[in-house]
Amino acid sequence: MNLFSGHAHDVMKPVVAGQFYPERADELASVVNRYLAEAATEPSTKKVLAVLAPHAGYVYSGPVAGYSYKHVQNQHPDTVLILALAHRGVDGAVVFPGHAFETPLGPIGVDNEITAALVEEGGPISACWEAFLTEHSVEVNLPFIQTVFPEARIAAMLITHTDPGLCRAVGQRIADVLRRPGKNVLVVVSSDMSHYPPYEVANRVDREMLASLETLDPPTIYAEYNRLNWDPRHNVKCIMCGSAAMFSAVEAARCLGASEAKTLCYRNSGDSPQGKKDKVVGYGAFAIYAPTGAGEDPNTVPGTKENQRDVQEPLFFTLDERKTLLNIARRSIWASLNHQKYQPAVSDERLKIKAGLFVTLKNQGELRGCLGRFDPDNLPLFRLVGEMAVQSASHDTRFRPVSLDELPMVDIQISVLSPRRRVKEIQEIQIGRHGLQIQGRTRSGAFRAGTLLPQVATEQGWDVPTFLDATCVKAGLEPQAWKDPQIEIYLYEAIVFGDRDFGLPPYQVSLE
Repeated sequence: MNLFSGHAHDVMKPVVAGQFYPERADELASVVNRYLAEAATEPSTKKVLAVLAPHAGYVYSGPVAGYSYKHVQNQHPDTVLILALAHRGVDGAVVFPGHAFETPLGPIGVDNEITAALVEEGGPISACWEAFLTEHSVEVNLPFIQTVFPEARIAAMLITHTDPGLCRAVGQRIADVLRRPGKNVLVVVSSDMSHYPPYEVANRVDREMLASLETLDPPTIYAEYNRLNWDPRHNVKCIMCGSAAMFSAVEAARCLGASEAKTLCYRNSGDSPQGKKDKVVGYGAFAIYAPTGAGEDPNTVPGTKENQRDVQEPLFFTLDERKTLLNIARRSIWASLNHQKYQPAVSDERLKIKAGLFVTLKNQGELRGCLGRFDPDNLPLFRLVGEMAVQSASHDTRFRPVSLDELPMVDIQISVLSPRRRVKEIQEIQIGRHGLQIQGRTRSGAFRAGTLLPQVATEQGWDVPTFLDATCVKAGLEPQAWKDPQIEIYLYEAIVFGDRDFGLPPYQVSLE
């Protein structure tokens, strides 16, 4: 399959040589080899499935990248698959369709067979040349790959949005490609860690994030990511800029049966002589290992198609679709507060699906309203978003109504819900993945029902019993009523996105 089409050249030229790393070949080779030599780690004697490496300027992150690549020196891959952040944003995930990248050390060829395999079934992965034109997150890793694996080719993928459904889908596709016989593929995740907190805060939150990654348990990882990322006390722009790439690698590793991972090194820009400690960026080196015996018999390796965990892939919304729904929500509130009528209209059929949803409103982290429906009552999604936004702003009786003057500072978050299913065993509930609805009768015989969204347990740092207790209280039941076999417990998943995915307040109403 030839993905390349319509470009005068199919070699991607370097865009940050001389800025992020030396542009002279001899100087670049010397710097890379020095970072490798100085890394206080040993090449792994185990098979490494994936390694995390930073993508900042070498004077800040080069020593940490030295740990990443020294640890995999014994791996001898045919192909290195780079999963990286698209700083300018892409929908889903995109792969590079050309035939080579170029650095001061020369060209490095692309494995077009792997690239084609990643996109051949469609879905969230597509090919796109333009996304790579000004992107440094792949490029900064190439000189290390050329030095450590001079015979290897690469495949490159960019991904932006940290959406659990997207990461699962991408991870499963990567796992399928890695299972193909005759290929030895190493995954390199290109990501920095926390952005711009003070030095001591970065050391704490980044190590907590790395510790969660070591569990290789997606619900645990998503819960910790959300807790760290949304707590205003941490003063961070983001916890892990390439989180979608990292989480996709974890999902792939889990599909392949991996159960072991470890942190190799952590530093931040404040550790560099050129760095300051009031605002820093964190860098981590991290490895995920293949299960013992992986590759000996594909019919018995954990994670093959016959025995991999059952994952129901939720609907995925593109960045533009998310923005459209958020704009409908804000315009609906604005029109209601101005006593005007607003009838949204969309042409995108995916925004006309019938699904339950909740709209959550916050101001500086404080809840200002949250209402929704499990049953859309035959309303298309885009109309239900507008209706629930107005209800949350004006009719949540727990709070005073949102005012027109306050609206620009209000963060809107939309949670599109999957169908509910009855819980049979409490062990089914996963923090960070599932929301809960509990319903039943009080001791006096009154029927009560209540729900808490998946992100609530994450934000509060609850375990499963605490989440169940809190949902019971929300329903108007005794805290441990969930232990009564007559009480019905349901779980569901949610696609969650909000204003803060695209910027910070004040937010304006788009009248387009």
